Amino acid sequence: MKNKINIFIVLFFFFLSLTSLKAENLTVYFVDVDKIMSDSNVGKKTLKSLEKEIKSKYDEFKKQDTALKKKEDEINKQKNILSKEELDKKILDFRLNVQKLNQERNKFDREIQQQRIVRLNKMLNHLKNILSKYAADNSISLILQKTNIIIGKSSLDITPQVMEIFNKEIKKID
Repeated sequence: MKNKINIFIVLFFFFLSLTSLKAENLTVYFVDVDKIMSDSNVGKKTLKSLEKEIKSKYDEFKKQDTALKKKEDEINKQKNILSKEELDKKILDFRLNVQKLNQERNKFDREIQQQRIVRLNKMLNHLKNILSKYAADNSISLILQKTNIIIGKSSLDITPQVMEIFNKEIKKID
């Protein structure tokens, strides 16, 4: 909520600074960046590859969880048989393995989040270049992000045109 208020204030002052422009010369359009990021061909490929990588790794984590559960059951079965020192040693080893697995899972989550951010930033940079060129070619004064628009004519939405250009020009993200 606070973020939206800040955006509104910035936009308000931005529009106030445009007083030197006449309203009839100002052309404003908006684009749905989130839709382009998720529905474009490269966006879909990126999300699919990340999901595939996540599923693969989480299947591996699930197997390790199952193995740890078996080990825990074995330790519980041997409680009365083993000496206190041996039992403590096995419990400590088990806890270390659980801790190691949790650390691996957290590290993987951070890496995936970082990859997602890097890929999204690359896509946004490409989109920014496309929007700059589109604005120059079509004499557009201002392009706003759709999420910051409260009410606007659907004819001012250039998302489909930008999506088409984005799909043609951007085939993959390195």
